[in-house]
Amino acid sequence: MRKLGRMVMASVVALALWFHLSIWGVECPVHDTDMYFTGRSKVKNGHMFYLYRCPLGDSYWVRQD
Repeated sequence: MRKLGRMVMASVVALALWFHLSIWGVECPVHDTDMYFTGRSKVKNGHMFYLYRCPLGDSYWVRQD
């Protein structure tokens, strides 16, 4: 039962994160097109970074805090 609860909580957090990042969107600095959130994130030096990719294949880690 605990495992199911953790899975549900992780899904809710992931959905909330996706919703938050999709609202604010990021523009590709090279092609001036909207980038989309890939679902990957990382913490580096205490800061959250999210991986965005543009339709033409460029990808960038964007700091969101």
